Amino acid sequence: MFCRHCGARIPSGSNYCPGCGARNDDSDKSPEYHILMKAAERRRLLAVIGVAMLLGICVFGRSCLAEQKSHTNSSGFAKEASMAEQEAPSIIGVWKCEQGEVTFMENGNMMLGKDGIVLGGGWVQYEIVDEETLYISGGDLPVGMNIEYTLSDGYLALKMNGGAVMFTKE
Repeated sequence: MFCRHCGARIPSGSNYCPGCGARNDDSDKSPEYHILMKAAERRRLLAVIGVAMLLGICVFGRSCLAEQKSHTNSSGFAKEASMAEQEAPSIIGVWKCEQGEVTFMENGNMMLGKDGIVLGGGWVQYEIVDEETLYISGGDLPVGMNIEYTLSDGYLALKMNGGAVMFTKE
């Protein structure tokens, strides 16, 4: 039962409210009053359950969002392995043009050649810096150098000394 003066819960059998001290006698309350009080208690219980469910949904949603963020790239798009990504052009292999050929190995080695003859002192090391830049070092190169490149659909363009050389994949 609840106090009709302050709304505090009164233990059964008690005639006085522990919250405000007012006399609360069950004898002067109608049956409708008790029905209304039980309905109010049910509404409070449902409200508590609703709030708990809402908090649970928020926590679940937040954990899903954190999981999604851990699977996104810097542009904010999901990192799902699409067919286009799985078949993305690779720089690995032999690329040829009229001026010669360039071979990129998986282990980071690269060699320039022409008609089966190695040019530039043999194998050098390469590193893909970003989607447009290769860093080449080692071999007979006195210092490392950056070379711009473009790679798409079986073509490789290397930009050196102000000009570009277009290669096709063998």
